[in-house]
Amino acid sequence: MCGEQLERGIKILDRTPPLMTHKIALLFAGSGNGAPSGGEKEGEMISAIYGSPGYNTFASELGEIVPVRDLGFYSGGLDTEGFSDGEHALIWMSNGGKRSKINCGAGESMIIFHVPTLMPSGGGVVEYNNRKRHVGNDTVHIIFSDEPFVMDGYEVGKVGGGGGAGGGVEKEMLKISGEFGLVSIVVVPIGGSDAVSVECVCRSAGEERGLEHLERKVVIRKECAAEYVRQLSIRADIACRCMKEDELGSITWVERLRQIRRLRRLIAGSRK
Repeated sequence: MCGEQLERGIKILDRTPPLMTHKIALLFAGSGNGAPSGGEKEGEMISAIYGSPGYNTFASELGEIVPVRDLGFYSGGLDTEGFSDGEHALIWMSNGGKRSKINCGAGESMIIFHVPTLMPSGGGVVEYNNRKRHVGNDTVHIIFSDEPFVMDGYEVGKVGGGGGAGGGVEKEMLKISGEFGLVSIVVVPIGGSDAVSVECVCRSAGEERGLEHLERKVVIRKECAAEYVRQLSIRADIACRCMKEDELGSITWVERLRQIRRLRRLIAGSRK
C-alpha cells in the first residue's frame, strides 16, 4: 500500500512545476484595435484583434513570443494540442525565456501572458467567451492604453468626474468584470516625451482588503517600463494568490514543498 501511495505521490510531484508560475493578462485599450466599436470598454479590450505600434513594442519587451506547442511544461491553461487559444503565446522566464529551457522548467519563475490579440478572432461568441475565460481567471491585468489620463487631480475610481476633463479613458472602464481581476496595472505613454505613466489600481478596499500596498503611480522612461511592470505584476500576483489561496490554490513551489514533506512522512512511516 505504501508503495502505491509513494508512486502516486511521485507522479503528482513530477506534475508540479519546481518554479514560480504566473498567469497574467495583457490587454490593449487603445482605439483602432479592430474590435467592434460602440460597446463597453471591456468588450473592446477582450475582442481586440491587433494593437498599436506602441503596444506591440511594449509587449515585445515584456516577454517573448513562442509556439504554444513548446509549452509542454507549463501552459497557463492554453490549449497546447488543439490550439483553440492560438498557435503562439507571450511568455517570460527568469532564465531569459530561452526556448530550449521551456520544457524542462529551468529558472526560478515563469509568466504566461494571456493576450487576446494572439488568440483566434472569429468575432463570434465562442471566441469571445474563450478569451474572457482566460482573462477573467487572471488576478492581474496589464492594460496598455494609447489614450492619456489626466495626470493631475485624477480621482481614482471616479467615472464621469475628476478624471474626464482631459478626455482620457476612465479607470473603472478599464477593469474586467469577474471574481478575480483584483489588480489592474495601467500603462499610458505620455505624449511628446520618452516617458510612460504606470498606475497600479486595486479593487476598492470594501471589496478586497490587503492589496492597498500595491497601489502606486509612477512616471518612468519607456525603456524601463516593461521590466518595472513585469516585476510589479509578479508581486501583485503573489499577493493576490496568498490572499485567496483557498480559491486559487497554493503557490507552486509551496505546494511542491508540501508534497515533498508528505512523501518524507510516508517513507518514514513505512520504516517503523
